[in-house]
Amino acid sequence: MKTPKDFQDFPYSSVEQKTESEIVASNIMTILRKSGNKFRKLSYREYKKVRLEDGSYSDIEEMYFKRVVGYCTSAKKAMSFSPAWNK
Repeated sequence: MKTPKDFQDFPYSSVEQKTESEIVASNIMTILRKSGNKFRKLSYREYKKVRLEDGSYSDIEEMYFKRVVGYCTSAKKAMSFSPAWNK
């Protein structure tokens, strides 16, 4: 069974076709991996908290988070997000 650690490659050529969406999706998978390595629906509040702690957060991320968070709730959904994640 796949877990978030199996989705650490950058999700190029995603269904969003936006680098910003791909970066946020990658950030979500990293947060999931570091917080128990289980798929779940990450809240924006938790995402923002972790990103602020990283010192790399930008307010623009919220728009992309809303677009991609659903793809990061299961391995099956993640595999449909990008060819890089469909291995």
